[in-house]
Amino acid sequence: MAVACTVMAVFFVLVSHLMTSTYSTAEHGTQASRIDARNQQLLDQMQSEVSAAVEIFQQDDIGMELFETLQKPEQAVPLEFTSLPRVLGGRVFGRELRSGARTGNALVFAKWERTKKIECGERSDEGGEQDHKDTTKYEIDVYRLICYYLVPVGDGLNLFRFVSEGLADATQIEAIELAEDQLEVMRKLVGDKVTGAWRRDVVAPPDWFVINPSRGTMDSVEFIAQDPQQAKFMLDPKVYAIASNDAGESIGVGEFGVKTSQQGGFPHGFEVQMMGPPSERELLLHLTLVSASSRAGSEVYSNLRRQFVQGR
Repeated sequence: MAVACTVMAVFFVLVSHLMTSTYSTAEHGTQASRIDARNQQLLDQMQSEVSAAVEIFQQDDIGMELFETLQKPEQAVPLEFTSLPRVLGGRVFGRELRSGARTGNALVFAKWERTKKIECGERSDEGGEQDHKDTTKYEIDVYRLICYYLVPVGDGLNLFRFVSEGLADATQIEAIELAEDQLEVMRKLVGDKVTGAWRRDVVAPPDWFVINPSRGTMDSVEFIAQDPQQAKFMLDPKVYAIASNDAGESIGVGEFGVKTSQQGGFPHGFEVQMMGPPSERELLLHLTLVSASSRAGSEVYSNLRRQFVQGR
């Protein structure tokens, strides 16, 4: 009986260990599938938005000033070492030799959202039917500025998506010759919650305005207001995080940019490279996520990259 009990005890221990190991393996596989799916969703979203971009900014005077003028919320202060990608010679994406030479850890672009059609002119109601006299139709393009950048949150990193308020094309508004039509266009834009405007310039930082229909003016401002309904963190910090430099190269951190620990570190798990002419930029997005519930020695992560051409 003693021998039989001992054998049974050993049998139960082995079966229990096997069941625990099988459950752990299955759970690890489920987490890996979920984190891969979330990573794919993020890359799909960024590619879709960049496909509608009219301009992608790089790490130069224009891009740097633009990033600084975004009115970022207090809870989403960017990582100190934040850099946009630089467009250098060559047609090949790859590993760099020095930090920040070409790779960025933020992405900023202007996205066309819609064209608002506005009709202006005198109207009268004669004989019970509405009659339009001397009406003029105008088309005003509306854009959004979108920026993805890293934010320290607790002990990890999150990805924040800044979305500006709707910005009308200031040049199109200024081109309206009739003062009364220009005023009516401004009034209807603000009525449609398009309160900002911008004037693009290829050789200087863009000018930003707030539309003031009561005075019929576009007043210059030094910042770009966010749309609080659309701006948000992309990850639930209780579930996922952007991999930090501490996660190590084995899971894909610093695959293209040279890692540094200065100023909060660079590049961490979000890398952007860009090349090609302004009208047809080619981008490489590299994103590494880690599971917030991973245990030491059993890290669950997703290391994915996406290469595509602007507008495709």
